[in-house]
Amino acid sequence: DDEEEEEKGAEEKEEENDDGEAMVEDDDSDGEVTVALQPRKRKPGDAAAVLNVSAGFQWGNIDDDMLLPDDSAEDSDNDDDGEQDEGADAASKKRSKRAKRAAAAEEEKRIQANEQLLAAQTPQTPADFDRLLLANRNNSYLWIQYMAYFLQLAEIDKARAIARRALKEMSFREERERANVWVAMLNLENSYGTPDSLKKTFSEATAANDALDMHFHLVGVHEQKDQLEAADNVFKMMCKKFKDQPRVWLSYCRFKMKHDKPDQARQILQRSLKSLVKQDHVDTIAKFAILEYKLGDAERGRTIFEGIVTNYPKRVDLWNVYLDQEMRVGDVPAIRALCERTITLSLSSKKMKHFFKRYLEFEKMHGDEDTIRHVTDKAKEFVQRKGL
Repeated sequence: DDEEEEEKGAEEKEEENDDGEAMVEDDDSDGEVTVALQPRKRKPGDAAAVLNVSAGFQWGNIDDDMLLPDDSAEDSDNDDDGEQDEGADAASKKRSKRAKRAAAAEEEKRIQANEQLLAAQTPQTPADFDRLLLANRNNSYLWIQYMAYFLQLAEIDKARAIARRALKEMSFREERERANVWVAMLNLENSYGTPDSLKKTFSEATAANDALDMHFHLVGVHEQKDQLEAADNVFKMMCKKFKDQPRVWLSYCRFKMKHDKPDQARQILQRSLKSLVKQDHVDTIAKFAILEYKLGDAERGRTIFEGIVTNYPKRVDLWNVYLDQEMRVGDVPAIRALCERTITLSLSSKKMKHFFKRYLEFEKMHGDEDTIRHVTDKAKEFVQRKGL
C-alpha cells in the first residue's frame, strides 16, 4: 500500500509538471548522473580510491533537457488548437519520468547487490576473486575491486592485466559494465602511469566506447585530481571535435564557472553560438542563464532570461525555469512581480491554469490573506473573461 501511495504521489507531481509543458528543465545536478561504483571502503589513503568511476559520467544522452523539440521555440498563435498534442506530450513525459525512476531504482538495487556480495564473501586473495568472478564475470564492480587489490600491493602491472582480462572476458553486450572498467583504467593511468600510457589508454577507450562519453570521463578523471589545466585542455579538444553538441559547450561553461572564471565562461558561450545550429541557441542560452544564477551572477542570469521571454513570450518552459531561478534566489517582491506577469500572458487556458496555480502556491507560502485573495480574484476574472 505504501508503494502504491508513493507511486500515486509521484504521478500527481508529474501531472502538475505537465500543466506547464516544460521543455527546458532545471536539474540541480546540472545534468550530471554519476555512476555510483566505488571500491569497497578501505583505510584512508588507500590506493583503491584511485579507481573511482563516479567522475561525473553520464550515460547515453547526457543532457536530454538541453535539446528541445524543433517546434518548441516557435510562437504558435493558436495555443488552443494544440491541446490534444499537449496531452500526448504529457503522456510521453510521464513515461519518460517513470523510466528514469525505474532506472534509478534498478541502479540502487545493483549497488546494494554488489555490496552484499562482497559483504558475504569478502575476497582476500586472487583465488577468492577468481572464484567470485566465475559466477559474476560481467560484474565490473568485482573486476575493479580486483584491480584495487593489486594497487594496494603496488602491483601496477598486475592491476593493468586484470583490467585487460576483464575486457576480454566480459560480454560485449555489457557496454555499461565494460565502460566502468575503461574508466577505472583511465584513473589508474592518470595516477600511476605516464602521459603516454594515459593517452594510449584513452585512445583505446574512445575507439571501444562512445567517444564523447569517454571525453567527459577524462575531464572527470583530471578534475578528481585537481588537474584543472589538463581538464581544460580536454574541453578545448572537445569543442573542436564535437562543436555541434550543446552539452559540450555548456559543460565547459559550467567547468569555468565552478572554478571561478565566469568571464571565460561567458566568452565560451559566445563562441558556442558560432558553432551550434540556430535551433539550439535559445536552449543553450537559457541553460547558461541557469548557470549564472547558480554559479555566477544572478543579475546577469535575470537579464538573459528577460531577453529570452521577451522574444519567446509563449514558451511556458522558459517562464517556468525563470520562476524556478528567482525562487531559488528568494527575493519575494521579485518573484511576486514575475508571477504577476505570467498570469497576463496570452496562452491557452490549460497553460494559464498552471501559472495561476504556481502563483497561488507561492502566496500561500510567502504571502498573506490579502495576496492570496488577489490571486484568486485574478483567477476568477480570467475564468469569467474566457467564459469557462
